[in-house]
Amino acid sequence: MIQEIARSDFHSRVSEDVTLKIIKYESENTDLLPVVIFPGWITLLERYYSIIEGLVISGHPVYYVETREKASSRFVIRHSYADFSFDRYVKDIRQLIINLGFDKSGYYTLSGSFGAGLVTKYLAASVDPSLHPIRSVMIIPATGLHFRGWQKLLIRTPLIFEQLIITVVEWYIKRSFHNPAEPEEGYRFSSQIYEFDFAKIKHSAIAIDKAGGMKLKEDLKSIDGDVLVVGA
Repeated sequence: MIQEIARSDFHSRVSEDVTLKIIKYESENTDLLPVVIFPGWITLLERYYSIIEGLVISGHPVYYVETREKASSRFVIRHSYADFSFDRYVKDIRQLIINLGFDKSGYYTLSGSFGAGLVTKYLAASVDPSLHPIRSVMIIPATGLHFRGWQKLLIRTPLIFEQLIITVVEWYIKRSFHNPAEPEEGYRFSSQIYEFDFAKIKHSAIAIDKAGGMKLKEDLKSIDGDVLVVGA
């Protein structure tokens, strides 16, 4: 059970004004390389419990990274959409790997959806092989992340209408993830939005839109290395 695995939470400074929360799960085997997990955009830790449990049982220590759009990130100054550019995320990952000492010991990455896109951009941008993971596994449910006309308007709606926006997003998620075989899946996804910092998600969405969206299929063509891509 995940509750029986030794866990420690800490923050790591990735820039002068931002620290990220890292959740470490210990393994009794110290010989195997650590696995660094970069989750999806609106994904909660609980959705990775079974994966983390399996990795730790097999002997890998696990580091679960809550990236800067998550509620746990700490900003010294008030943030804006510019603080959520892909370039800032890439620098976060680079500094985090150095902070954890993995540039010397080596590591693997496991990432999902938005997290996979960030790791892809990191691999494409990083010129120092010592900072690259030895292997990367990416779980990708879609080949990109783009906002359509009404969504572009929604993410730019003032924060005073937060509850209205949440209601629309909740409806959209339930509709998008509706599966007659697993009716609770849509509710599980929609319930996640109440766990996040709305201002950070909003600024992150605007940054993604201003960058032209996330183009995973195209970005994957620009990287080298041992990468396994799993469609889900």
